[in-house]
Amino acid sequence: TTYDEETGQAKGGSMVVSVTVARAAASAKLSADYTISPAAANKGQTVTFTYTITNTGNVDVKDVQISNSNISDKKINISSIGAGEKVTKTRDLVMGSKALTSKPKVTYKAEGSTKVQTISNMAQKKVELAKVNLTVNLEVDGGVTEVEPGQAVKLVCTVKNSGNVNY
Repeated sequence: TTYDEETGQAKGGSMVVSVTVARAAASAKLSADYTISPAAANKGQTVTFTYTITNTGNVDVKDVQISNSNISDKKINISSIGAGEKVTKTRDLVMGSKALTSKPKVTYKAEGSTKVQTISNMAQKKVELAKVNLTVNLEVDGGVTEVEPGQAVKLVCTVKNSGNVNY
């Protein structure tokens, strides 16, 4: 590098700089979550399981498989998910005559690898069999015990829901 004698400013030239470039290690990593709707269902009603799988790693993954053996032998297969991509899949199931306990797991491989990785720590969730349990109570307001023909009486109707379905 040369410098101007009057100002001391660099006028040009070249300099050799040594730089080390580190490559980030390949990381195959998925995150998984799911929802169930409705949380309580009648026998014969369709229950929808929605699975969201996100590739949070820096390499593509392949042979992604969602299984939920507690509720079905059928598996959901996804051929690949690119780095940074999110995929949503649904599975409909017809509610039987008892509650369902869901505990899915996800398996996958990093692109170029044969090693199977597993996500097995997804939350366990339960689909309750809908139970309707309404109690109706009708009372005369004000403690009236006798009523004359044509006399107006105020009645109070109380409905209590001790089931697991909202009305």
